[in-house]
Amino acid sequence: MAPTDVENGKMDLLSSVWVPIFFIVLGSAGAVVGAMQANKSEKQRADFEHALREKAETIADLQTELRQTVTGGDTFCYAHLDIDTGLLTVISVGDYPLYGLQLRLVNLDEPIPMTLESLNKDVVQIGDLPPRTVSSIQLRVSAPSGSVRWNLFFGARNGHWHQELRLREIDGVWESAIRVVKFTIPDETAAENNSQQTILLEKISQKFPRTNGTVNWD
Repeated sequence: MAPTDVENGKMDLLSSVWVPIFFIVLGSAGAVVGAMQANKSEKQRADFEHALREKAETIADLQTELRQTVTGGDTFCYAHLDIDTGLLTVISVGDYPLYGLQLRLVNLDEPIPMTLESLNKDVVQIGDLPPRTVSSIQLRVSAPSGSVRWNLFFGARNGHWHQELRLREIDGVWESAIRVVKFTIPDETAAENNSQQTILLEKISQKFPRTNGTVNWD
């Protein structure tokens, strides 16, 4: 039985109503799917960039660690003198080795040699010194008359620094004062080309003489 005009009208009405709705829903679904894919791609890109940054930082850290190990980094050393035995103990401070370490000792209570040849005679070649270790040097030290005033100049692959070593005999006991100093020179672009002094270490025994609470390093 053929549909009536009324039924045909109803079908045309339904078609005219649902077709636009269908396309709207279809378009919205496509937009949602597209947005989800875009968010997923953005997250993947962000994760990739984050992983790339972490790898770059790891490589940079490894390069820095390798450079520090090869040069000696910020490691330095200082010396302790045993008056009774004449043994000078060089102590490493830091996490990296010292390479080609050498020491020049200056006794401030003796005339300072003015020729390069005389200065070189006082240079002691210590060699390589692993981190957190000591190296002992036997010195011919004459019995001091109650005090020692030495300056020790160290040099290694990672730079130069010097130590002020002061000993005083107080009530039969040798008290000590040690200060290790490094000078840094600003680059050529600095406003003032003055060297800057950095104190790397200071060790002063309790009874070492002081003037107004300060050690006289002269």
